[in-house]
Amino acid sequence: MSHHHFIKHYLLVNHAEIWKIYRDLAGKTEELKKKQFLKPTTFIHQMDKEQRHADVVLIDESHLLLTEPDRYNKFNQTNQLVEIIKRSQVIILVFDSHQVLKFKSMWTNQRLEQIVSQYAPRRYQLSNQYRMLGNNEHVVQWIDNLTQNKEISTLGLVDGFDF
Repeated sequence: MSHHHFIKHYLLVNHAEIWKIYRDLAGKTEELKKKQFLKPTTFIHQMDKEQRHADVVLIDESHLLLTEPDRYNKFNQTNQLVEIIKRSQVIILVFDSHQVLKFKSMWTNQRLEQIVSQYAPRRYQLSNQYRMLGNNEHVVQWIDNLTQNKEISTLGLVDGFDF
């Protein structure tokens, strides 16, 4: 009984620009295939069409998942996360409650909890924001101060950082 099971794994993101970046990166490597990087609605339709489940799904920017039907995006159900869970074995969610949301994705920590709590999830707090670090701590402190304390502090000259 040593038949090899090919793991079907996907990365989903609703953000068009980020999705394009991921697909471009996938095209440059052997291990990653462009067809593994999908928008959530595409993933849902594809799993239904092929009548199967994904093994592992990583959802980036999951606070952008839709929480109501959206005809423009051909999403007819009421919550994309619920629908992705139904079609997946293991899900990794990257969720940022501080990010500004659109009306079609009204997420709060409570709403996320309502959905995931029944699956006994494991939680990890991510603290580093790599695309921001560069080599200047002042910028990171300035942004943290703005987003967490709602204060605009003065920022001196910053080398090699386009602000």
